[in-house]
Amino acid sequence: LRSAVLRFAKFSPIPTRCLAQAMAVRQLMKRRGLDTEIFLGVNKQEGKLAAHAWSKHGDLFLTGNKGYTKFTVIARFVTLF
Repeated sequence: LRSAVLRFAKFSPIPTRCLAQAMAVRQLMKRRGLDTEIFLGVNKQEGKLAAHAWSKHGDLFLTGNKGYTKFTVIARFVTLF
């Protein structure tokens, strides 16, 4: 599922960012009855606020795993089945 979302994002005529990717994979996982967590994080980069979203299934990253350690988690959304 992860590769399908990332492949779509790469070729999509509409820019898809980390939050859209995390939400898309959540919907795909939901259809299959699989638990998903979406994390929202923030940090300051060069004096500006930056945000990032990533998704996980257990310990497995589904989207947004690059650079997530630079962000402080401010919200976590869990879908359990």
